Amino acid sequence: MKLKKILLTLLFFNIFLFNIIGQENKIEGIDLSNSIYETLIENNYTPIKINLARTQNISFPYNILLTINNPSKSENRPNKFNRMIFSITQEDFLKNKESFLILFNKVKQASFNYNLTFLITSCDNQILDGNNNMTGTNLYCELIEGFESSFSISVLLDSTEQTFITPGTKKNVTPLWLTKLLVDSLNEQKVENTIKGNLFLSLYRLSAFKDSKRLTPFFNKNIPSIELEIEKNKFDSEKLSEIFFTIFNNFNNLKDFQEEIHYIPVKFKTKTYWITEGITIYLLLFLITISLIIFCDFEFIFRNKHSVKTLNTKRAVRNIYLLPILIFLIFICIQCAQLLSYLFYKITKAYPEIILLLKFIFSLIFISIIFSLESKSKKRKILFSYEYFLIISSLSNVFIFSIVDISFFYIFTSIYLICILSNLIKKVLPFIFVVFTICIPYLLIIQHFLSYSDLNEIYNYIFISPLYNLLIGSAITPIFILLLKLSFIIKNNSLTKNKAKTTLPFEQLKKIIQSKFSKKVFIVETILLILTSTIILIIGSYSRKKHITFFLKENLKPQIIDLTQNEPKLLKASYSDSHYYGGTTRSIKIDTTNNAQRVEIFVTGQTDNPIFNSAFTYSQTENSNKVKFDLPDFPPKKFTITFTPDNSKESNIEIVSYYKNDNYKNNQNEKSNKTDVHNKELSNQSQNTNLDSDRIFIKEKKVILINSSESTGIIK
Repeated sequence: MKLKKILLTLLFFNIFLFNIIGQENKIEGIDLSNSIYETLIENNYTPIKINLARTQNISFPYNILLTINNPSKSENRPNKFNRMIFSITQEDFLKNKESFLILFNKVKQASFNYNLTFLITSCDNQILDGNNNMTGTNLYCELIEGFESSFSISVLLDSTEQTFITPGTKKNVTPLWLTKLLVDSLNEQKVENTIKGNLFLSLYRLSAFKDSKRLTPFFNKNIPSIELEIEKNKFDSEKLSEIFFTIFNNFNNLKDFQEEIHYIPVKFKTKTYWITEGITIYLLLFLITISLIIFCDFEFIFRNKHSVKTLNTKRAVRNIYLLPILIFLIFICIQCAQLLSYLFYKITKAYPEIILLLKFIFSLIFISIIFSLESKSKKRKILFSYEYFLIISSLSNVFIFSIVDISFFYIFTSIYLICILSNLIKKVLPFIFVVFTICIPYLLIIQHFLSYSDLNEIYNYIFISPLYNLLIGSAITPIFILLLKLSFIIKNNSLTKNKAKTTLPFEQLKKIIQSKFSKKVFIVETILLILTSTIILIIGSYSRKKHITFFLKENLKPQIIDLTQNEPKLLKASYSDSHYYGGTTRSIKIDTTNNAQRVEIFVTGQTDNPIFNSAFTYSQTENSNKVKFDLPDFPPKKFTITFTPDNSKESNIEIVSYYKNDNYKNNQNEKSNKTDVHNKELSNQSQNTNLDSDRIFIKEKKVILINSSESTGIIK
């Protein structure tokens, strides 16, 4: 019996302790900000509060800024950058409090020749969309002035399968020196890391990769920035702090600041090599020189003017107009394929990799039909012309896409070299191998695109403008010229076959079809289609799984459930007016009853400026006569918004509150049995979704209709 009592006591103690820890990890909003602020005060630091709301009277969450003085920070640093902004979220700080306190102590004892600022941000991990301008990072960057010599490192400590480095955001790439600083520091600590984008960082500049909400505000202020998502589960508190301190110390000793953004990281084993813009330009000039030598055909000096090669070259040059025609035909095929895939998407709402695959399949079918009709000729001169077109088209792509972005030089140069190699091959099987090989660079681009693009925006890059489809048509022209050349090789190898002697119309038609549509070419195209489709599906499904696993909070939209009139309410709202010297001050009192995730307040009037003045910031909506107050997430349960309205006789105030599903159910469980029925309905809806309970929200809305001429207000 004594043993049972002891075990029961330990059990209840563990449950109690677990609940305490769970409550600590679940705190959010201003409670989270206060907890971190008090922790820093207790450890003899002097943090600074930076309010997210533009008023001091209401308890909204706030950023915490901590600058640790170093003995030599006042010394002049012999380079442009003398301030590091090390940004972490308040959620990550709370979960890894011990690591950061160890880190702060190390920094305090160090002697750096630059200023180190720790930015502990609030409201950066937003689940609901629509309030991006009120994140802690964005609001901090709005206040930055005179920080031209600053750069930032944003850290995420989510439980991921590996450590990621994000060296850019839409239209921006992190400078080489900063990316290299992070990679070298992680390698020094033997931390395996992956650069998002890797060989295709140029896709950041083309806005094809996912936008980073924590990097974009810094880039908008022309502050170089980089994001580090570290695999924290592998490291204890001491190791984690050592990783960060290594970054600080390496920057302290950094002397070479390469600010170029057109670079390519190449990882070999445990070492990373960097292909700089200068190297790429030298290689491009070298390629231009060699290509000019080839196309000038200096061999004519030692060759008879009437040789076969000379005559074929002349014929190819005379037929050069066929190349833009081929590109245009491919473009038309891609446009038609895009139309069909778009119609399929409208009907099925299929996953993006399925739609991309359909666009590829339709394009291949249309192009194959056109090229099969074109390949009826068996003349050697036509074959040489297409060999000539192959070199010209692949070389032109090198220059065209290098102009788009210099980093594309290596992809299309590799395609160009494969095309040159193909002209030396006359046998069927080796040539088929070349056809499959040339597809590899394109598949690599697709793989990176699907892996690091925003899952919800991939469709926008599938359904693109005609200009981009024309560029795609130019990019893939070498593949289909190779297929066309393959048909010639197969036909030339089949010339020894006996021709049918019959003159029957059916047999003649059969012979024509067989001559135009080669069975072997059809088999190769089918294998190519199946292989490419399989690879795209595998890449797509893996990428989608990775998005769901790693970036769920950012890529999957939460489910919002609207309350009906008959369901229990939480939101309470009222207004009052006070008049002075012909003017009016309007106050809106909000009571959310429970902790709300977000409260949105809209004011609509009869003019383009329904609000004259307010202590709170507000922004224009899509409607010219409607504005929205800019409020951070996690508002207090009760607060008041005061503003000066315009002179509209009729106006309305719209208040929308959002609650986490669990919070709403817990509140309603204390009320009537009617609510229990509603909770069961919500629970059933939650089970029918792929989202966890934290991503299901209850939405409640109230509208106040104001008629100033009658001095009345109706609440709906």
